[in-house]
Amino acid sequence: MINQKIALRFARVAVVVLLASLIPVANLSAAPPYDPPEPIGPPEFARKAVAAARLTEINGERSIRLIPALVEAVEVSPNAYQLTYEVGIPKNLLDPEDSSPQTFEVFPFSVSAGSDSHNGCDSTVSVCALLTLYYTDLGDHGYYQKTTNRWTRYDSTVTWSGAMLQAGCSANWYQKSGTCNTITTRNIGTPTSGTTYSYTPWFAGSANQVYLNDLNGIAAFQSITLKRGASTWQFSFCVNYEGDERILGCY
Repeated sequence: MINQKIALRFARVAVVVLLASLIPVANLSAAPPYDPPEPIGPPEFARKAVAAARLTEINGERSIRLIPALVEAVEVSPNAYQLTYEVGIPKNLLDPEDSSPQTFEVFPFSVSAGSDSHNGCDSTVSVCALLTLYYTDLGDHGYYQKTTNRWTRYDSTVTWSGAMLQAGCSANWYQKSGTCNTITTRNIGTPTSGTTYSYTPWFAGSANQVYLNDLNGIAAFQSITLKRGASTWQFSFCVNYEGDERILGCY
């Protein structure tokens, strides 16, 4: 491949990327106000969604993977962006007669980097938690990025302990045998109210891709023990992306 810029011809391909809608808090009349998580948008989105393209010969004999450059990001609807990329085509693959590709076609890979969130409160509306699962969806497969949670205490007579942030997967591995079927934990202990905690499990990242559909999914969990006087109770919930038939009870 010729590295000099002058030796490249650029083709523009557009990919529309949809981010997952944020799930609102349960309708509790006594619930205190809260700040919903901000949707991922450029330029942060561009860092999370790295598109790729392949240059494939029409007869199917050769296929070359290319990394496009993001040149434009336009919000086409709430939480949906159209990304425009420039793809450098090696000069030796161009027809010398008219300097345009004759034997190759460019196919973009659609990449979605998004998040699922839930903001809920315990039964006494003393403590609320904002739990977010970040992921990358590559079509029928993808991978875990991380999970974050923020506990906020609104009643000073309530104490808390045993806070946990968990990440889970229940899915078959993509392009390798076996299943990712595990839940891993970060023990927080006694959190600071209003502080966001983050956890990246071992199965996160592009090297650990899994199938994503009704039977294969990923999830995030939060749990904390609350106490007022002699009363002690557990406050927990989870969010999932795909895998609805195997990951039950999550938002």
